[in-house]
Amino acid sequence: MTRPGEPPSDPASSGLTRSGWLLIGVLLALLALAVALAVRAWTAGAELAGEAGDIPLAGGLALLLGVVGTLALGGGLMALVFFSARSGHDDAVQDEARLERRRQGADREGGGYAPGED
Repeated sequence: MTRPGEPPSDPASSGLTRSGWLLIGVLLALLALAVALAVRAWTAGAELAGEAGDIPLAGGLALLLGVVGTLALGGGLMALVFFSARSGHDDAVQDEARLERRRQGADREGGGYAPGED
């Protein structure tokens, strides 16, 4: 265990490697490119439509709330998926389903099922 401000004793435990930082840099550059293209397309559409094509303030707020709400919902659902997978609740359901399939298979084959045969 290292104290705050001390370098870690194991370089592998220091966090991201050089390739990890490179990946983050590339992804941030792609994000910046996507935002720049979106702004360019948005402003080009406004120039073509003229003054009458501008989105009113209420429409812009509704669009912003819709995007933020959708991203929050998606992120929340993904967090629940990861939490559920790590907590072990899914394992019990999968074990029950596996036992039920074994019971049904044993019944079709004419053999009996003994609980200790897992």
